[in-house]
Amino acid sequence: MIGGAQANVPGNPSAPLTPGSPQLVLGTGEAYDPMSNTWQARALMPTPRNHLLAAEVGRKIYAIGGRLAAAQITVADDTNVVEAYDPVQDRWSNQGRAPIHRSGMAGGSFNGKIYIAGGEYQDWEGAKAFWAVQSYDPALDRWDTLPRMQLAHHGLAAGFIGSHFHIAGGGFQSDGMPGVNTKTAVHEVLDVMP
Repeated sequence: MIGGAQANVPGNPSAPLTPGSPQLVLGTGEAYDPMSNTWQARALMPTPRNHLLAAEVGRKIYAIGGRLAAAQITVADDTNVVEAYDPVQDRWSNQGRAPIHRSGMAGGSFNGKIYIAGGEYQDWEGAKAFWAVQSYDPALDRWDTLPRMQLAHHGLAAGFIGSHFHIAGGGFQSDGMPGVNTKTAVHEVLDVMP
């Protein structure tokens, strides 16, 4: 488990995380061993964040993007930082920057690359959800832009079945607009090996 957010209420570590509560964004790293049913603390992620994408390639875990300062997009800043965790050495390294500042995206790894779909971003000018799909090849340190989704998604689910990258659900607009429900059940598929 990498990163996250929690309420920052002194004396109440299990206080609910609400938009109005003081918040603590985490760089926590923890590993779970199902055989012994135990948790072990691991090295802290250098850039504490939540709503990031984490994916494994080449026995390293890559943490991409996410939110800084808060869990809610309306008060957080998005980042495009990419950091890699080596579980054997229990060490993080800087891997540069992704092309887009975003959070709430989804993805998966296939054939040595990480695939990222959607996400959201807000600043004082406006709010948006992304229909961008990109791949990152850590061996070449290279980002590629793939065909975009038909609908923007954030807070979605994504994963691979064979070479098919499935993207489903989420919202088609950034959150934080009172009384607006942007959730969708749209399911899109991209074959990454046509």
